[in-house]
Amino acid sequence: MQVTTDTPYETLQSRRRLLALPLVAALALGSAAAASWMLGEIRLVDLRRTLEGWARAGEVGSLAEWDAARGELALSMKLLPDSGEQYGLAGQLHEWRFFVADSPVVAEPDIIRTRQAAIDAYRRSAELRPAWPLGWAELARQKAMLAQDDAEFARALHRAMTLGPNEESVDLLVTDIATLAWPAVAADPELRTAILARLARSMRSAGEDTLLPHLIYLT
Repeated sequence: MQVTTDTPYETLQSRRRLLALPLVAALALGSAAAASWMLGEIRLVDLRRTLEGWARAGEVGSLAEWDAARGELALSMKLLPDSGEQYGLAGQLHEWRFFVADSPVVAEPDIIRTRQAAIDAYRRSAELRPAWPLGWAELARQKAMLAQDDAEFARALHRAMTLGPNEESVDLLVTDIATLAWPAVAADPELRTAILARLARSMRSAGEDTLLPHLIYLT
């Protein structure tokens, strides 16, 4: 029989090392998760800056540039949990596909496919961030562009106006939506009244010349 020669102190230290192994493993996993999260957030920051640059320029320089931004988003989605912001940025990215300088989207099937991709992204964004009015407004606007004036369109527009009653950015989108899909909007008396009241209020705050053509068109 083998006789141990460890002292009580050495035995205690050995047991402590064994007990510490799960903690060390957990810390290592936590560090890896933190690094993954940080890398994903960096990708999102880079994507936001890219989109802001496109907004200032009014176009995307090249298809390669757009593809690179799509790659940043895809990597972020692998590294981070699903979020409304990610899918909102995805919706914006699909919209910017129409403004790629060296590769415009002109064929009708491509237009429909790109718009539908934006709709799908904004829908998911609204699901994950249901209290965010811009997500609902963007969903309604994209559906209006494809003449999808269905129950989802009406619900998204209602939600946008209810959640963002005093937001100028929502007002601007509602103006676009109403212009694009007025027959569908006018068929809902409650929605029609709410939109006209909102546009009248926006016209007073923004200056009559800004929204007056829209109000005249809609009435």
